[in-house]
Amino acid sequence: MSVELVCTVCKTPYHSSQDRFICSNCGASIEPILDLEKRRNTMIQVIKKGSSRSEGIWGYRPMFPGFTNVMPVSMGEGNTPLCHAGTLGKVYGIKTLLLKNETVNPTGTYKDRFASLALSLFCSEGAKSVALGSAGNAGSSVAAYAAKAGIPCYVILPDGGVFARAQQAMSYGAHFIRCKGEVNDCIDLVEQGVSRYHWRNASTTMLHNPLASEGYKSIVYELFEQMSQTVPDVILCPIGGGILISKIFRALRELISLGLTQRMPRLVGVQAAGCAPVVRAFEQGSKVTSVWENPKTIAGSINDPVTFEGITALHVIRESAGTAVAVNDEEILAAMRLCASKEAILAEPASAVTLAAAANLRKSGWIRPMDSVVCVITGSALRDLPLLSGGTQEAPSVHPGNLEELDLTMRR
Repeated sequence: MSVELVCTVCKTPYHSSQDRFICSNCGASIEPILDLEKRRNTMIQVIKKGSSRSEGIWGYRPMFPGFTNVMPVSMGEGNTPLCHAGTLGKVYGIKTLLLKNETVNPTGTYKDRFASLALSLFCSEGAKSVALGSAGNAGSSVAAYAAKAGIPCYVILPDGGVFARAQQAMSYGAHFIRCKGEVNDCIDLVEQGVSRYHWRNASTTMLHNPLASEGYKSIVYELFEQMSQTVPDVILCPIGGGILISKIFRALRELISLGLTQRMPRLVGVQAAGCAPVVRAFEQGSKVTSVWENPKTIAGSINDPVTFEGITALHVIRESAGTAVAVNDEEILAAMRLCASKEAILAEPASAVTLAAAANLRKSGWIRPMDSVVCVITGSALRDLPLLSGGTQEAPSVHPGNLEELDLTMRR
């Protein structure tokens, strides 16, 4: 499928007939060109109308270059709720704290927005199998959509990967292979196996899949509708590879170019202190990231020592007058537990980083009391329940009909 592409930073043009989508001029990611002028009225109508629950992200099909005639592989992804976190906002001192709850997607993660487009595109091109490298939710998501499409899926997982996520993917029939390295080594191994095993590379990076990556933009389109056709002052995103914040910025620029808003929210990229190559580069004033040695954090889904979209992520953070911050594991755990107990949302560690960062930025004054703040809750903690409970806890036991024992229990 022929789609014109352009560098996200220096705007060098490219064609889609290549295997790796990285700018030879500046090293940034490459993305498809969306001709906003050619179909301006249609795109404005699509975004203003929003998408129905049955359509999901596919209600925004005109905003995804290359998908005009593609048959969707869909399970109802998208149209996730925007929850007003009033109780948690009071704790943090933020009057308008909103949580974009991606945990209600079919496999519990925002990655479903990518996987639906990826499998739809691959199947339209006759793919017989897919493979990807993943340490987090991407493996489960792509495995589910591959099962829906009826083609085999191979997931290469780093040795330190979370087994609960592997179990979910295996339930969908995925084949698992462990790699003695980090997630970037897994992605490299998939790339090497493409020609040998006739896989389609479904790794969730713009480097390999710039067209399917456009699915993440639908988060912003939904936000715009859910906020009565406005945008927030601040959006906080977790950063692993850097793709989500890059696509959120792109969608916001589209809204501005279409005349639907004049404001660009300040974007905050959040990483775990144990693996924070983007934050380090931002603080050093660098335009590029370097490999993070010995990554270690409970936020496994963003434990990426190599940030594939690092150059683009740094660019969009600065362009939006935003910032990049890191939070430690203790802050992440506290945010997970608060989110569950105050707002009844089970945010995985990689999602809870946004909440911990919002609290810290409010304390420092970077977030103002009256700012409208959106935290993107990218994935569910159903696979991380021991972290939420603090381990296995013995429940008190009483005998049937013994109210005295029940009284004692209630007074504890």
